[in-house]
Amino acid sequence: MVREVRNILLSPSRIMQISNGVKKLILIIIFTSFFLFFGQVFAQTEKPRFTLCPERYIAGEETLYLEGTALPGTEVIISLQEGEKEIKRWQILSNEKGEWSFSTRELINSGRYYLAVKEKGEGNDFADRRLIEISLSGFSLPVPSFFETWAGKGPYPIAFRNLVLVLALILAAVAMAVLYFMGRTWQIKRILRKETQEARTTLLSSFESLNKEIEEQIKSFDFQPGFSAREREVYEELKKSLIAARDSIEKEIRDIERVLGRS
Repeated sequence: MVREVRNILLSPSRIMQISNGVKKLILIIIFTSFFLFFGQVFAQTEKPRFTLCPERYIAGEETLYLEGTALPGTEVIISLQEGEKEIKRWQILSNEKGEWSFSTRELINSGRYYLAVKEKGEGNDFADRRLIEISLSGFSLPVPSFFETWAGKGPYPIAFRNLVLVLALILAAVAMAVLYFMGRTWQIKRILRKETQEARTTLLSSFESLNKEIEEQIKSFDFQPGFSAREREVYEELKKSLIAARDSIEKEIRDIERVLGRS
């Protein structure tokens, strides 16, 4: 029985089957190691790429949104280029999965540009470059040459939405200032009317008292009751002067009240 089993196991056909199985196992190990090794090398040399990049962007109305991939924890440089000239540059960090995203609402002048991406420190070697057409919902403000030294080169983009907002704020500020001054003017006029009325009352009362005081003083000049002819003449002259002064002051008060009433 043992001899028969040994003969079966050591038969040429059985040995061939075992040999073929070992060869297949060795090939599987080799290919698995190959793919693991070169897959890791490829992952380590993967450059930043765009996975989402629009072909058009309306500055001043939309949000420019970009997505891409890179090595995990890589500082990615996004460059906006007009021909070979770099217009703007942004920097973003990829997450632990090697994914990154970026968004901005910056105002950019209308034109055809390129969006390029690279890893920080790679010089001018951009791994991915995409064409984008930008339209400005607004206008570009030119900068005079004598201002370029401190203001930088223009033109500067201005969005219609921002301009409308600024104008609305200016109009609101002007309206508030007008209402404030109108309120202050009304308050001042009200105070002036009150003071004018009080001045008229005080003036009439003062003239009446002064008239009586003058009459008493003149009567006592000769230590006799009543007016003498001379005292009557002096009193009448003083009374005329007082009435003239009172009428003149009353006229000025009426003029002030008329002006306050019209305004």
